[in-house]
Amino acid sequence: MKRSFRRSGDRIEVHLVPTDRALLGQVLAVLESVGATIDDPAVAVLQRDAYADDADASAKFASITEGEVASLRGIDRDVLGFVADGAEDLSRPEALSLLRSINEARLALGARAGAFDMGDAWSRQIDHDQRLVVVAWLGALQADLLRVVPSTR
Repeated sequence: MKRSFRRSGDRIEVHLVPTDRALLGQVLAVLESVGATIDDPAVAVLQRDAYADDADASAKFASITEGEVASLRGIDRDVLGFVADGAEDLSRPEALSLLRSINEARLALGARAGAFDMGDAWSRQIDHDQRLVVVAWLGALQADLLRVVPSTR
């Protein structure tokens, strides 16, 4: 099996083919479009309430953390763009940023495709919805990257 990422000391080597890099560039556009429409299901998944049973506490938490969350998402998306543009190696923090972006994209595309409402049937729908193909590819990419990210121990 071809590995997209390999560890080399404290760095992670990126071994993506040009097609995969181009797809990551499109994934970046997906992330940047979250919330562009009023009824975007990705928003509900990516901006869940911190306290499902307390709207006031959730609103307060969101107001306290929104700046930091936006800043971190910006950094994560910068790393995603960096990899899409040809980065050949990553530090551990950059790899973690890439993991967050990949996960965010998986959630956004899955929500838009209705995967969370399909249960286990979503895998049978892959032939009918290319977004689900990308969700599965992102999952494999994420697993490959997780396999090589050095622990903090």
